[in-house]
Amino acid sequence: MNEYIKMAHYLTDFAELINGKNISMKSIDFRMIIEPIKKVYDGKYGANNEYSDFFPLLIEAGDKLEDKKFIVEALRYIAKDMERVERLEIMYRSQQYKLFSELGYYKNLIRNLSSEDKSINKNRFEGRGVIYSAITGNYDDVKEPEYISEDMDYILFTNNPNIKSEIWKIHFIDNPEELDNVRLARKIKIMGHEILKDYDYSIWIDGKLKIKGDLKKYVETNRGDNGILCFNHFFNNCIYEEWGACTRLNKDDPEIMQKQMERYKSEGYPEQNGLIESGLLVRDLRDMKVQETMELWWNEVLNGSRRDQLSFNYACWKNKQNYDTTKIYLYMNEYVELYAHNN
Repeated sequence: MNEYIKMAHYLTDFAELINGKNISMKSIDFRMIIEPIKKVYDGKYGANNEYSDFFPLLIEAGDKLEDKKFIVEALRYIAKDMERVERLEIMYRSQQYKLFSELGYYKNLIRNLSSEDKSINKNRFEGRGVIYSAITGNYDDVKEPEYISEDMDYILFTNNPNIKSEIWKIHFIDNPEELDNVRLARKIKIMGHEILKDYDYSIWIDGKLKIKGDLKKYVETNRGDNGILCFNHFFNNCIYEEWGACTRLNKDDPEIMQKQMERYKSEGYPEQNGLIESGLLVRDLRDMKVQETMELWWNEVLNGSRRDQLSFNYACWKNKQNYDTTKIYLYMNEYVELYAHNN
C-alpha cells in the first residue's frame, strides 16, 4: 500500500472518529493531519502547490469555526482526492510502461536488421510444445492456470515435496551441484533444452506469474524469425542501467555485480543494447545456436550474479544470437497476471 492510499485511509478513519464520537473540537490538534497532507502533496507536485496550500486551509477553517460537520466532509473529500491521485499514478505508469515496451520492440528490430546473423526460420515454435515453470523452496506458491492452451503440456519442476497441483505435472528435481534455490530455479529456466528433450519448443513462465490467457496464441501472434521470443524490460534498455537498479535495491552482492559488469565493459559490450524481462521466454529447443546461447547464459548466472537479466543480453551478444520481442508489457496483458513472491 503506497503513501496516497495509506493517507486516504488515515483521513477517512479520522473523519469517522470525529463524526461518531462526542469529541470537543478544541481537544484535537489538527496539525497532526495538516503536516502529513502537505508532505504527501509536496512530494507529488512540489513545494507550494495548490493542493498542499488549499487542503490545509480547509482543515484550518473548520477548526476555527469549530464546525465538526465541515471538518468531516473536508477530510472525506481530501481522502477521495488522494485515492484519485493513486488511480492516476497507476494509469500513468501503465501507459508509460506500455510505451517503453513498444519502443524496446522497435529498438530490438533495428538491432536484428543490422546484425551480421541473417539466418531466419519462418516455422518457429511449431511441433510439440511445453509450458514449464519452477518453484524451489517456498519462494512462490502454485498458481493454477486459468486457461489451458490446446495441445500444450504443463510441467512444474520443484524440490518442495509439499507442492501439489491439479493441472501442472509435478517433476521433483535433484540438486547434485548443491545450488542455492535461486540458481536451481534459474538453471531449470535457462537449460530447458537439457531437461525437455521430448519437445520442439518451450514456454517458460516465472513462478510469480499466473497464466490467464492462451499462451499458444501469444506465441503464434508474436513470433518472428528467431529462436527466442521474449518481452522487453518495462523501463530500462541497458544491462548497465539494470545493474544500477539492482545495486540500489540490494538485489545481489554489489561486488559480484560490479566485477561482472566491468568484465563486460572490458570485452566491449555496448551500452543501450537492449534488456529483456525474463519472466516469460519462448525458445526453439532444437536450435543448436539457441542451446549454445543458453549455455553461455547459464555459465554467467552460475559464476556471476544470480540476476539473470544482467547476463542474457551479454550471452546473446557474445554468441551473435538474435532474438525477437513483443510490443506487449509483461505485467499488464491478456496472457499472464503478476503476483508477489512469498519472500
